[in-house]
Amino acid sequence: FWALGALVISLGKGWGFQLQSPGVVFGLCVFFLIFALNMAGVFEIGASAVGVGADLQAKQGLGGSFFSGLVATIVATPCSAPFLGSALGFAVTLPPASAMLMFTMIGLGLASPFLVLSFAPKLMSVLPKPGAWMESFKQGMSFLLFGTMAFLAWVLTGMIEGQPMLFLLFGLVLVSLGCWIYGRWSLPHKPARTRTIAIVLSLAALIGGLKLGWPRIEAAAAQASTTDGVLTWEVWSPEKVTSLREAKTPVYIDFTAKWCLTCQVNKRVYHDAGLQALFQKKKVTL
Repeated sequence: FWALGALVISLGKGWGFQLQSPGVVFGLCVFFLIFALNMAGVFEIGASAVGVGADLQAKQGLGGSFFSGLVATIVATPCSAPFLGSALGFAVTLPPASAMLMFTMIGLGLASPFLVLSFAPKLMSVLPKPGAWMESFKQGMSFLLFGTMAFLAWVLTGMIEGQPMLFLLFGLVLVSLGCWIYGRWSLPHKPARTRTIAIVLSLAALIGGLKLGWPRIEAAAAQASTTDGVLTWEVWSPEKVTSLREAKTPVYIDFTAKWCLTCQVNKRVYHDAGLQALFQKKKVTL
């Protein structure tokens, strides 16, 4: 996980507010969609990776343990959803020290069951027996990821309007089609030619979906004010705020982001009749 953390930091450490970038949000939509389809059973990834590094794992001592952990981490990557997938995505947005701390905690979390069972082997008897319920549980968890993707798509509606948003959604459909083709025909028991064609078509659908869905922002005409049904909001600008303050006019600024769940919950206060009356009484400019 330190190796994974170093990779994330080296790729993402100067990005800033990623969720304000339509391209990054779209990329996360695609990531969570593919992850969710995998958990739902549309296709499988990771199974062929189990045998990778078998010789290295067979070594004794710390070297063998390290490569066993490395392979376990790689193979377990598809299983990091639904909760850890979000944490890994969030780690990209953190400063290097905080990101490495997060990856350290994830690594310790992955290691902890092995350590506990090593110290107390009798606990093996109380573990749930493997069975068909594991597949049902995994598929059920996929809906949390579908929900995450839906939320991110909603975030994009604040950045993209009209036909570009339609193309973006069609792009996600193409990505889903590629996953379905891969899961349906790129199976070990299929002929080599069938698997090759399936992989080519899957990649074509994935690339086509990314190209079709890549966010295109159309220039929108600036509005002097907007009304959310009750309150009227002026367009913010430093000059506007300065002029209002010089005129001794009270100003309320809604500093927010559509991807911020806390912000969206807090917005419910605007429907409070008492607050609306206070805004009107004090003649506050919003």
